[in-house]
Amino acid sequence: MLMRIRWRSLSEGVGLTVAWFVAMFASISIHQFAFANTHSICGPWGCGPPNGALLAVHLGWLTAIWPPLVYLPLRFGWNPLLCRQLGRILAATGATGVLGIIVWQWIVWLPQAGEFSRSFIWQRCGFVVATAVDWPLAQLLGIGALLIFMSRPASVPATNG
Repeated sequence: MLMRIRWRSLSEGVGLTVAWFVAMFASISIHQFAFANTHSICGPWGCGPPNGALLAVHLGWLTAIWPPLVYLPLRFGWNPLLCRQLGRILAATGATGVLGIIVWQWIVWLPQAGEFSRSFIWQRCGFVVATAVDWPLAQLLGIGALLIFMSRPASVPATNG
């Protein structure tokens, strides 16, 4: 029986690793698909990379950080309080990064922008957050919120009595 459990764990681990590699390959291969237009994020605030490349990098980040931040804590049966704390840390990290980008745009981009472009400051902030692929800020924010949501205490139904 002990060998069967070990073999099951090994085969499960190999299967999950193969699935992760396939998911990573699929997510970064999205850039090869033909989209309706190549630059949908363009305007007075700037022009972004091709949609396929942007989507591939965002999905690649999500695929890379999903297993250690969501699957493994849930698989190993972490305490919900610990999962919630991890979610808060991840969400705070992502939110701090996004807020830093927004502040930077107000401090650096807005003063040097032309008169016409200044009214598009919030579009510029959204554009820079969407095209900031060096760090997985949006992914951390989303995964943190998901962990907080998934580890919340179950609601107790009210009794009529």
